[in-house]
Amino acid sequence: IVENLSATTRFQAGEEKRMLFGDWESTLHRRGFPQIISHFIDCVSTRATPSISLADALKTHEICERVVAEIAGQRGFEN
Repeated sequence: IVENLSATTRFQAGEEKRMLFGDWESTLHRRGFPQIISHFIDCVSTRATPSISLADALKTHEICERVVAEIAGQRGFEN
């Protein structure tokens, strides 16, 4: 379970483990941007396959666009 992108609760083998970001962690770090950029550069440099498929990344962006469009439509905004 991820809460506000700042806390994670993981349930595994009957145990509950809670993980929190430090108070001084940047929002970008909490969202994973530096990690994503570093992974991309590493993949380009070493010609490695990214850990997430291009199809999955595209699908994720399409879902996000639909969510934003739905919210904008509910509020009477146009894209």
